[in-house]
Amino acid sequence: MRSLRLEPARNLLGNLTLAELQRLCERQGFECRGQKAAVIDQIATRLDIVEIADVLLAMFAKRKPAGARAEVRLDEETRLSGDVAVHVLPRAKAGQGRLMLETGDRCLQLRLGNVPLFLENRAPVVAADAGSVSHDLMFDGFVARRRLHPAAGRDPSKDRPFIIDEGGYGLRNGRLRFDLRKTGLISWRIELLRWSARGNRPEYLLRPIA
Repeated sequence: MRSLRLEPARNLLGNLTLAELQRLCERQGFECRGQKAAVIDQIATRLDIVEIADVLLAMFAKRKPAGARAEVRLDEETRLSGDVAVHVLPRAKAGQGRLMLETGDRCLQLRLGNVPLFLENRAPVVAADAGSVSHDLMFDGFVARRRLHPAAGRDPSKDRPFIIDEGGYGLRNGRLRFDLRKTGLISWRIELLRWSARGNRPEYLLRPIA
């Protein structure tokens, strides 16, 4: 049960370096020791998930760095809508996946560290911009063992994604709403968390909207 309770915190903190985690501890006035996993557990036992989200938003500069790339800035767009597919990646760590958002003739990839937490829509999660790809890759994956999605236009990519849900999305003034075939309606407030050191792309904090 303790592991389940800490999972949302681990999802928020997992992309931080050990130095960043220690800086978070210092900002909150306590000391953390040990390796990364131990430090994450220490933070999660002292702060609740809402406090962790607030600290993360305050920690990082929001100014766009030189060389940063973002075809679409979700926190700045006033309106977007289109199809969405939820991919899990069997060859990645358990639970990892991505959202594929239709944006015109392209598809924006948002990397998720824990797809089940995202679908539960109960705790803040981080979604990282992984760049855009051709629209025909949105449904390029399996829906059952050895069965491709009906809209797949080619053989599956090397990561052989499994499409666990799909539907439509709408973004309006920072509110991101999904209407998924299996999961149903889920809604998020989207905020820029930081520009990642890897790839110079935006990472977003998604907060659940009741």
